Amino acid sequence: SAASDVYKRQAIMIVIFYNSFNFFMTYANKGFIYILGLLLIIPFVISAAMILIHIPLVMAYFKNLMLKEIVKLSCIMAFKDILNNILIVLIVSLLMSLNIALYFVMAIGGISIPIYIAVKLSFKKYIKIYRKVEKEDE
Repeated sequence: SAASDVYKRQAIMIVIFYNSFNFFMTYANKGFIYILGLLLIIPFVISAAMILIHIPLVMAYFKNLMLKEIVKLSCIMAFKDILNNILIVLIVSLLMSLNIALYFVMAIGGISIPIYIAVKLSFKKYIKIYRKVEKEDE
């Protein structure tokens, strides 16, 4: 299904970014080029996180889209309001880190709190497009 393909690609992307980050962190004391590589991978990781956060939101709001359309729309939504999306990524990353580090946070809120915050912060963008699409479908 399209959802499982998305999750497989997300997992592959996470592994590749983690491997690159780990490589540059390991060799950062060996020279300037490794520090430059580390500085260059950070924006790519943030961009990928912004896109990954929007994939489930796009899938929830817009049914019957093909995988390519879901990824395209996620890219558009991720870079439509960059400051808001960076805020979403920071909040989700912080809460997920807390979930991993402190088990009682996971027991109280789990993954639902970061998802709720992401939905609340991006609701206005999505509902505006959703209503426009609904009008065109009628």
